[in-house]
Amino acid sequence: MNKNFFHTISFILTLLLASSYSLTAQAVLLKVPSSELDENQSIARVDVLADSFIRITGVQFTLKWDPTVLEFDKVAYMGIIGLDDNVNFGLTDIDKGIMTFYWYDETSSSGVNGVTLRNGTPLFSLDMKVIGALHSYTLVEFVGDPTVIEMVNADDVVLDFVLEPGMISVGKLSGINDPAESSAKLSVSPNPFKEFIRAEFELKQASEVFTTMYDLKGNSVFSNNKFFGAGKNTMTFQKGQFPAPGSYFLSIKTEEFKEVKKLFFVE
Repeated sequence: MNKNFFHTISFILTLLLASSYSLTAQAVLLKVPSSELDENQSIARVDVLADSFIRITGVQFTLKWDPTVLEFDKVAYMGIIGLDDNVNFGLTDIDKGIMTFYWYDETSSSGVNGVTLRNGTPLFSLDMKVIGALHSYTLVEFVGDPTVIEMVNADDVVLDFVLEPGMISVGKLSGINDPAESSAKLSVSPNPFKEFIRAEFELKQASEVFTTMYDLKGNSVFSNNKFFGAGKNTMTFQKGQFPAPGSYFLSIKTEEFKEVKKLFFVE
């Protein structure tokens, strides 16, 4: 058999494989794992892990965190060959805890190639200086400003995606929920919920409370700030405040503390 035959068969198999990926395409998951840092730890490794990252040719988003807890040190690992920390990572607002990421594979042709990562592989990893006090913590989240969130595969299809923020704490997270050590104690119920969910928290002193609800793509569903008195307080969220059933993150914050709970809205 001649070489042209083998080239033809190889090309057909490549197209069939590409079609198989297209038919079974799933939403891309990017996730920042939560972690509890040792109180004497000076550097924290923050990973952005990928699942269902199949034949991807382009991805962009903004990563955001509290710069009083973590300070950017360097890009420690890049999971895609050819990434450049001077080109693909936007560090203009890094002192504000904002970093943009943009990558597009110009070598891929339509329908073939693209980059595939094994599930759980870091898209990239950051080394961060730990500057927060004991029991301080920050949500490392994906947001769409200033860089809009978008992912594209080798078929030039704009993909669905799920983005899961991570909670990085200095010391044990459990200490935040210990009323002997913390200014607040947050609980939510019922969870999962169908009609409404109630958030209960306790303040040692009257404070302004900043409340934000995020979906799994890092978008703010709604936000509010309100003054609450010392003692036990309650906020109730009705199902009409949520765009669709699914998972959400409720963040409450004052000058003294921040807490986040994951909520599950079911039909």
